[in-house]
Amino acid sequence: NEEGTEAAAATALLIRKKMCLDITSPFPFVVDHPFMFFIRSHDPDVILPAGSVRDIQ
Repeated sequence: NEEGTEAAAATALLIRKKMCLDITSPFPFVVDHPFMFFIRSHDPDVILPAGSVRDIQ
């Protein structure tokens, strides 16, 4: 029914908002050496893209 659909959508939005990172101000992130990175999905728990940076200039 319409009320149930609205309630489900509102609940989904609240859950989605809680899952997002809350970055309200910039923070220092210094990368001065080679590194690897991964982007991970929580549902299903899999690694999506991955990569590496070998030469920092």
